[in-house]
Amino acid sequence: TLELIRTDTTWMMPKADTLVLKERQFDQLFERLIGGKYDMMVSKNQKKWSKFGVTDSLGKSIQLFDKDDKLLDHYIFGNKGQDYSHNYVRSYTEQEVYRTAENVFYMLNTSPTYWGKSPPKEQPDKEETTNDTTSSISPF
Repeated sequence: TLELIRTDTTWMMPKADTLVLKERQFDQLFERLIGGKYDMMVSKNQKKWSKFGVTDSLGKSIQLFDKDDKLLDHYIFGNKGQDYSHNYVRSYTEQEVYRTAENVFYMLNTSPTYWGKSPPKEQPDKEETTNDTTSSISPF
């Protein structure tokens, strides 16, 4: 499960709280995954959820929380079938399963390093050194 927490307009990932978040990853997540396009509804039948991989045990979840730990949204994405160009998604509280317009399954990466990177290590201040290229001793 990928868990994200929103404070005002900023999102954070609890498992990556010591990392510098990669803004591009979050931008893509919200543009393509959360605000993604669905090209069709494929089922309203709960008995078919496993066929599309949108059950708790088969799918990948993304949960969005506010700063007070209140659940804002919860989606389950499935990657079942031979169609590698699309995925399936359902809102956790809804029956309907939709097919995504593009493959977004890879974006549900739960590895903290996918979402952030270690902060740059502080470099100790180096004293400026200058090399004297003139010689005070004359060879003549």
